[in-house]
Amino acid sequence: MDADLHGVVPPSERIFQGPDPHDWNSFENYRYLHIRHLENHPFVDHSYPIPCFNQYDVDGRVFITFAGEVYCLRNVILSVRKYIETEHMQNGQLRVRCLSYSYNARIAGKHNILRYDNEDDLDDYHKHVFDVTSGTPLARIRMTRREFPVLHKVLDELMDLANAADL
Repeated sequence: MDADLHGVVPPSERIFQGPDPHDWNSFENYRYLHIRHLENHPFVDHSYPIPCFNQYDVDGRVFITFAGEVYCLRNVILSVRKYIETEHMQNGQLRVRCLSYSYNARIAGKHNILRYDNEDDLDDYHKHVFDVTSGTPLARIRMTRREFPVLHKVLDELMDLANAADL
């Protein structure tokens, strides 16, 4: 289902309602933004494939997953898992909104350094903070849905953590 963006024209209409960055969006635009951010982020190691989107049907309803590993510089790996609900709009276009998120960053072969998720309870958005050098858990910070970062903001934070810790 995935392809790179070479030759892909950005969507002409962006469907985004309200200030919530996690609100409904066209699937075409959602997919385009994810691929563009991953292909262009300076902390991503572009020699590895990026996570992919997959569709599946549950009782006649289409759901989409976006899952896989984002290999970053400085031996950092970000595991991404998103479960996305869909709706067909009147024009037939598919729109999407993410239900469940998990961004789990670790140093390859070592320990976690950052985690964002709402996997245990879809209304419980939170951040797990770790000591970057040892992996010791330091805090669990509750967030609102609007405060919860989008993927490229998590990558920005990881890059800052790696630079500050001199990984």
